[in-house]
Amino acid sequence: MRSPLPLTLLRGWALAGVWLVYGGFVYGSYRYALARGDLPYTLWPQWPVLYLGIFFVLSGLFALAVVNLRQLRLRPFVAVTLGLVYAVLMSGGLVVVHIIVACANGDCL
Repeated sequence: MRSPLPLTLLRGWALAGVWLVYGGFVYGSYRYALARGDLPYTLWPQWPVLYLGIFFVLSGLFALAVVNLRQLRLRPFVAVTLGLVYAVLMSGGLVVVHIIVACANGDCL
């Protein structure tokens, strides 16, 4: 019998790890930039936060696809719909995480 640990880790990454790692990146960027008297997007004009957000959302989608291969094969329309819902919700969640971390570092809009 196969261990359920890899599937659990993939689900954990898709549901919580993406937010935690992205929030850690944004927090670290703010700490590093503020220590130099600047903000991340002025210190690094090409701050890759958008690209990292897209990467994290896609990695979460990939993790969920690997976990749910059977459902993807048997009911592709439902799986694709749930994938799109995940992408929209996770993107919104990453924006909220970004705003919370930015405000915690004194960069509220």
